[in-house]
Amino acid sequence: MTVAACDSARRAPLAGLVDWIGRSGLPLTAVIHAAGAGQSTAIADTTLPELAAVLAAKAGSAALLDEVTEGTDLDAFVMFSSASATWGSSTQPAYAAANAYLDGLASARRSRGLAATSVAWGLWGGGGMGSGEVGVQLERNGLMAMDPELAIRALGQALDGGETQLTVADVDWARFAPPFTLRRPSPLIESLPEARRALAEVDPRGSRQTEAAAELVERLARLPRAEQEQELRDLIRRHLAEVLGHPSPEGVDVTLTFIEQGVESVTGVDLRRRLTGATGLHLPVRLIFDCPSPAALARQLHIMLADSIAAATEARSFPLRT
Repeated sequence: MTVAACDSARRAPLAGLVDWIGRSGLPLTAVIHAAGAGQSTAIADTTLPELAAVLAAKAGSAALLDEVTEGTDLDAFVMFSSASATWGSSTQPAYAAANAYLDGLASARRSRGLAATSVAWGLWGGGGMGSGEVGVQLERNGLMAMDPELAIRALGQALDGGETQLTVADVDWARFAPPFTLRRPSPLIESLPEARRALAEVDPRGSRQTEAAAELVERLARLPRAEQEQELRDLIRRHLAEVLGHPSPEGVDVTLTFIEQGVESVTGVDLRRRLTGATGLHLPVRLIFDCPSPAALARQLHIMLADSIAAATEARSFPLRT
């Protein structure tokens, strides 16, 4: 076995390596493009040098491999893409774009009658780019670490089946689907049975009158109307502080928007779940967008609880006698 190294993002050394293989007496039969270029930068903060570096490592080297092997009769031309190209990524814009190029290149090669398979991978287990804090965050969002042996088996099945482009990922739909559809419905996943079930579970029809919700209504009914919204603001602050990891509710400003205070899709779903249990209300999936601040949300919760509060107040005024 020979291990040779070269800069795959530069045409001359890459073409030289392919030529050297051709002169070695053993034919080049397969290419696997598995370059990695990690990124953890919001699109607004991505600089041109960072964009260029990520694109060169992923897209640029793939384009050069396509060029320098065009006259070679390959059995396989495999590109390791990323699921970030399938459904996007808020902190990997350049990486997602570069991997989307790989998916497009696979289709372009197939249209020219050439071998091509691009696999948009989810999170691989066993270390690598998906280890550490990156892996923790991905799993929090519902992308679970895949057993490398199973992933390799899936790759073999894709090659045997003549696949051009596919996504392979271990997805916990209960974690992934609600945040992914928080801003708007997603045609990408709405037809998947697993995603539909996950969304149905977090979007129940009707309300849930939990013990905590009943206690909240009773507590509100004992307060003057002017203080009821303040009680709801305090409730929101407590849950929001827990979601954001603040040591106390004092770290929450009820006048700032949820987005300004660091709430994003996953924490927004968590906040909605907590408030659903605390109030017994059927709260909309788009909660933090329909009511963008704790103060606005408190006003809306007060409106939604008005009938329950009125009924509890009446019951206190005219208690049942036995």
